Amino acid sequence: MSDVTCWRETWEDFDQCIWHADTDDKPRDELIQARTDKPEVLDGAIIRGSNLGSSISFANCRLNGAELTKAHCSMADFSDSKLRYAILKDSYFFKTSFPRTNLREARLQNVNLQEAIFTKAELVGISISDAIVHRADFSDVLMYESVLHESDFRNSTFNDADLRNADLTGSDLRFATAVDTYLEDADMTDVTARETNFEAAMFENALFTRTDIREANLSGADLYQAQFSNPRINSETEFGDTCSYEAENKSPEIASGTSPLVAATWVYRRLENLHEKNALADSTRQYHISKQEAQRKLDYRNENYGRYAVATLNRYLTNHGESIQRLLSAWIITIVGAGILYPFVGGIFDDGTLYRLRLTAEWPTIASLIEVGDVILRGLYFSIITFTTIGYANVAPNGVGSRILVGIESLFGGILIALFVYVLGRRVGR
Repeated sequence: MSDVTCWRETWEDFDQCIWHADTDDKPRDELIQARTDKPEVLDGAIIRGSNLGSSISFANCRLNGAELTKAHCSMADFSDSKLRYAILKDSYFFKTSFPRTNLREARLQNVNLQEAIFTKAELVGISISDAIVHRADFSDVLMYESVLHESDFRNSTFNDADLRNADLTGSDLRFATAVDTYLEDADMTDVTARETNFEAAMFENALFTRTDIREANLSGADLYQAQFSNPRINSETEFGDTCSYEAENKSPEIASGTSPLVAATWVYRRLENLHEKNALADSTRQYHISKQEAQRKLDYRNENYGRYAVATLNRYLTNHGESIQRLLSAWIITIVGAGILYPFVGGIFDDGTLYRLRLTAEWPTIASLIEVGDVILRGLYFSIITFTTIGYANVAPNGVGSRILVGIESLFGGILIALFVYVLGRRVGR
């Protein structure tokens, strides 16, 4: 494991020094005496079953390929050290410091790492299994292609960490903080991440299989092509109102070479389906609207103006199929507006009598106001039967203006009624 030869004297009856002798329970006092105050090369050292506590500092030392099995290193200092390919098994590292330590492809099995500090450490390819890692600090670490199986990371911090391709299968990340963490292609199968803060984390191509993310915060997280297979969410799982790909600081193309609007549409569609499967109707409506808005913007950018016009009309009339209130408002505006216009653009025949109004400069009398009210009411009645396409034979439009208005209102009425059935069907079906 090393590019140098150990120069130390042999220890007791062994052919190796005290650090490399293949035996258990080495005396702490002798280990302390054998340790210099300066950085050392201790590659391949065997510290098995020894109780070192914080009495020895390994800061800036090389321990590549070292074996620390059943060792007690509580509050020990491994700052800036190298522990590549090291084996840390069944050991106790409570409050131990590993900042800027190189633990590439090290194996940590059944270890206690409570409140350990790994800030800016290199943990590429590391394997952590069955470990207790409560309240540990993994900020700014390089941890991609790591395996973190069935370990307890509750209350730990992963801010700005790089966990690309990491396998976190079965791990417990409850109450952890992973703000701005890079988790592209990570495997979150059977992970418990309740009340975990993943704000602005990178989850592109990540796999969420049976992942428990109830009360978790994924606001601003990059979720393009993330796969959600039977995850557990609830009304307090936060994905944010706006997808991260619609942020102003997003580049024209994301890491995968996809347009941010394409990615946003994909994410909103996936979130809509996810919330619908979990019977969260309000959030389902919210993400459906956001998906349609992103698609509408994409149509405009792609110069697909026909679809853009239809989507814009649908937006203002029904809020993309989610608002009955907007649709009923359009009904009322259409019926009342047309009903007031009919007497002025030609009038209507009702049982052979023409009802029509003309604007004059004369001061209105009570009799004239009553007559105007009667004509307006007949116009509203005619507008209703025209809008609903009933069309009683005893009432008919008079003049070109009224006939044109009848055609427009009939067409618009048919569209609005069809939209009402569409919106009502969506709401009832959901």
